[in-house]
Amino acid sequence: MGNEESGITVYEPSSVTLFRTDDPVQVVERAQAVAHALGQAIQKSGWVSNISGRQYVRAEGWALCGAMLGVSPYTAWTRAVEGGWEARVELHTRAGEIVGAGEGQCLRAERNWRDRDDFALRSMAQTRATGKAFRLTFGFVVSMAGYEATPAEEMPGEADAQKQETAPT
Repeated sequence: MGNEESGITVYEPSSVTLFRTDDPVQVVERAQAVAHALGQAIQKSGWVSNISGRQYVRAEGWALCGAMLGVSPYTAWTRAVEGGWEARVELHTRAGEIVGAGEGQCLRAERNWRDRDDFALRSMAQTRATGKAFRLTFGFVVSMAGYEATPAEEMPGEADAQKQETAPT
């Protein structure tokens, strides 16, 4: 795959998508099949937040979408920024190919994060970066499944919505 004499590795793009075909009609059909199975699993597992009457998939649902297509998140880096943390997450195939990426922040300026420990802000920055990476790469699949393409963790008030959903009635 590479030129060993020059020390440069040249990667040739794969001619097949994550849906194991380069035929556009088959890509759509396979994406719909993934969306159908994903939608059932999300509903059954409760990996959705109802925010202002709309259904947003939580991190677990996005991770399942990736797993169904042989893709896993990898935290490339996290770093402290003024008032919080930011992170970059890349989506890798089992062969190590990067197929998506996203960055996210979590700041003390946010109402729900003002008094939280650093590790919690760092973790949420990673969660948001993961959600962004999956959304940019597979948002259309989640949308086909009948959910909003924005990850729940990116929505303002998500923590409040979570509390309302899990509060005893």
